[in-house]
Amino acid sequence: MFTLINPMHPGEFLKEAYLEPTGMTVTELASKLGVSKATVSRLVTCKSELSYEMAIRLSKVFERTPDGWMALQIAYGLKQAEKKLEVSI
Repeated sequence: MFTLINPMHPGEFLKEAYLEPTGMTVTELASKLGVSKATVSRLVTCKSELSYEMAIRLSKVFERTPDGWMALQIAYGLKQAEKKLEVSI
Protein backbone atom coordinates (compact mmCIF):
# COMPACT_ATOMS: atom_id res chain seq x y z
CA MET A 1 0.00 0.00 0.00
CA PHE A 2 1.23 3.51 -0.85
CA THR A 3 1.42 6.00 2.02
CA LEU A 4 2.67 9.54 2.08
CA ILE A 5 5.60 10.29 4.36
CA ASN A 6 4.35 13.73 5.31
CA PRO A 7 0.85 14.39 3.94
CA MET A 8 -0.20 18.00 3.51
CA HIS A 9 -3.11 19.52 5.45
CA PRO A 10 -6.01 20.12 3.03
CA GLY A 11 -5.94 23.84 3.89
CA GLU A 12 -2.27 24.07 2.99
CA PHE A 13 -3.01 22.26 -0.28
CA LEU A 14 -5.89 24.65 -0.98
CA LYS A 15 -3.63 27.63 -0.41
CA GLU A 16 -0.68 26.35 -2.47
CA ALA A 17 -2.57 24.69 -5.33
CA TYR A 18 -5.50 27.05 -5.79
CA LEU A 19 -5.34 30.36 -3.92
CA GLU A 20 -1.73 31.42 -4.53
CA PRO A 21 -1.60 30.49 -8.25
CA THR A 22 -4.88 32.26 -9.02
CA GLY A 23 -4.41 35.21 -6.67
CA MET A 24 -7.78 34.46 -5.07
CA THR A 25 -8.13 35.86 -1.56
CA VAL A 26 -9.64 34.15 1.46
CA THR A 27 -12.46 36.70 1.32
CA GLU A 28 -13.20 35.93 -2.35
CA LEU A 29 -13.17 32.20 -1.71
CA ALA A 30 -15.43 32.54 1.32
CA SER A 31 -17.94 34.43 -0.81
CA LYS A 32 -17.86 31.74 -3.54
CA LEU A 33 -18.28 29.00 -0.93
CA GLY A 34 -21.06 30.77 0.97
CA VAL A 35 -19.20 30.63 4.28
CA SER A 36 -17.53 33.17 6.53
CA LYS A 37 -14.04 34.49 5.92
CA ALA A 38 -13.08 33.13 9.35
CA THR A 39 -14.11 29.61 8.32
CA VAL A 40 -11.88 29.68 5.25
CA SER A 41 -9.07 31.34 7.17
CA ARG A 42 -9.09 28.59 9.83
CA LEU A 43 -8.88 25.95 7.10
CA VAL A 44 -6.13 27.68 5.11
CA THR A 45 -4.04 28.25 8.26
CA CYS A 46 -4.46 24.57 9.20
CA LYS A 47 -6.35 25.40 12.40
CA SER A 48 -9.42 23.35 11.48
CA GLU A 49 -10.07 20.06 9.76
CA LEU A 50 -11.83 19.79 6.43
CA SER A 51 -15.49 18.89 6.95
CA TYR A 52 -17.58 16.82 4.58
CA GLU A 53 -19.70 19.89 3.85
CA MET A 54 -16.66 21.99 3.03
CA ALA A 55 -15.32 19.25 0.74
CA ILE A 56 -18.57 19.41 -1.21
CA ARG A 57 -18.47 23.22 -1.32
CA LEU A 58 -14.85 23.19 -2.53
CA SER A 59 -15.68 20.62 -5.22
CA LYS A 60 -18.28 23.02 -6.63
CA VAL A 61 -15.72 25.84 -6.89
CA PHE A 62 -12.65 23.87 -7.97
CA GLU A 63 -12.30 20.89 -10.31
CA ARG A 64 -11.68 18.29 -7.64
CA THR A 65 -14.18 15.77 -6.28
CA PRO A 66 -15.38 15.82 -2.67
CA ASP A 67 -13.69 12.40 -2.33
CA GLY A 68 -10.41 13.94 -3.48
CA TRP A 69 -10.66 16.70 -0.88
CA MET A 70 -11.53 14.21 1.86
CA ALA A 71 -8.66 11.93 0.87
CA LEU A 72 -6.32 14.79 1.75
CA GLN A 73 -7.94 15.14 5.18
CA ILE A 74 -7.86 11.41 5.84
CA ALA A 75 -4.18 11.07 4.91
CA TYR A 76 -3.27 14.08 7.03
CA GLY A 77 -5.42 13.01 9.99
CA LEU A 78 -4.07 9.47 10.02
CA LYS A 79 -0.48 10.70 9.92
CA GLN A 80 -1.12 13.10 12.81
CA ALA A 81 -2.73 10.31 14.87
CA GLU A 82 0.21 8.02 14.08
CA LYS A 83 2.68 10.67 15.26
CA LYS A 84 0.67 11.20 18.45
CA LEU A 85 0.63 7.49 19.22
CA GLU A 86 4.36 7.14 18.56
CA VAL A 87 4.99 9.67 21.32
CA SER A 88 2.57 8.13 23.83
CA ILE A 89 3.23 4.42 23.33
